[in-house]
Amino acid sequence: MIDASARQLSDKFFKSLQTHLAAGDAPQAQPAAEQAASQLPSLLREPGHTPSRAKTDDMLALEKIRLLWFFAGVLATSIGVWLGAGLMK
Repeated sequence: MIDASARQLSDKFFKSLQTHLAAGDAPQAQPAAEQAASQLPSLLREPGHTPSRAKTDDMLALEKIRLLWFFAGVLATSIGVWLGAGLMK
């Protein structure tokens, strides 16, 4: 039953594809850049508008967070290298 349903659906699809191609109505492909730009919110497309981050007075706190993530990455990488070296023996 599933095979018959799939065959019927595929026959219908290819029949409509053939009639579409025979008519010569090839759809005009929109360039990818224009298509992506049309999907962006209008706020981002306005000229002169640049999104800005929230400003904070405590730059040291932001730098501490960046350092924390950096050392977490170093630690994770070194654990991975250590485990890899141990498994390769």
